[in-house]
Amino acid sequence: MNAQLPGLLQSVFGYDTFRTQQREIMEAGLAGRDALAVLPTGAGKSLCYQLPALTRDGLTLRKKAGGLWQGIHGCRRRVAAGP
Repeated sequence: MNAQLPGLLQSVFGYDTFRTQQREIMEAGLAGRDALAVLPTGAGKSLCYQLPALTRDGLTLRKKAGGLWQGIHGCRRRVAAGP
C-alpha cells in the first residue's frame, strides 16, 4: 500500500477519506496492474489518476477515450453533412 495517498488526499484535495473503490483503483495503478474503473458521474474517477500522479516523478498522461471518441465522431458527422 502506498502510505503517501491518505496524506496527499487531505493536503492537496481536502478530503479525509477515499470514496468507495478509489483506493483500490489507485493501488492497482501504482503497482503496475491494469485497472478498469466503471464508476458513476461524480464518484471521483479523476482523482484515481490525479492523486497517484503526485506520488511519482515525471509527467502523467491520461487518455479520455469515451468522451474524445464521441467528440470526434460527432464532428465527422457534422462535417460530412455540411453547414
